Amino acid sequence: MKQIVKVGLALILIIIIFVIIIGFISVITYEITPVFTVLLIILTIFALIALIPFMQLVIFPALFKGETVRKSIIKCFYLGFKYWGSTIVILMIIGIASTVISMFLQLPFSIKMIISPEQTGIVSYMLISLYSLSSAIIIPVMFIFLAFQYFSITEKEEGISLKTKIEAFDKL
Repeated sequence: MKQIVKVGLALILIIIIFVIIIGFISVITYEITPVFTVLLIILTIFALIALIPFMQLVIFPALFKGETVRKSIIKCFYLGFKYWGSTIVILMIIGIASTVISMFLQLPFSIKMIISPEQTGIVSYMLISLYSLSSAIIIPVMFIFLAFQYFSITEKEEGISLKTKIEAFDKL
């Protein structure tokens, strides 16, 4: 559990340093040429999009293999960029599915608020609880999908399959 906290703090620190550097450069260059500042902000957005797969996978080596923070970050930089496309597709599928589920579970509350917006009662609270439940269901599913993606990637890279793990477990 300590490794997960360390990895999370390291990621937050990396993002804060990145944003401070880009912000500092933007403030300095805005006085010289605003066009360069706009281009720098657009480049920053693309850089953050490029870092999404790395940031999504970085927790799993520390969690499942007990890697150090440094090794976890290095490994996921390599894996995140090498398998960038497949990880982005998984994230898009998760995003679309979570949006559809959230909208489906929010629909009764929206209909109730259109019909009688001034009345709040037990029904409103139940519908809001149903919508909140969707978030509680979707977030763990997202981690499950990302864990499957991580183990799929490491199986390709390291040649360690689930079958080997099960056979090793049988010998215990």
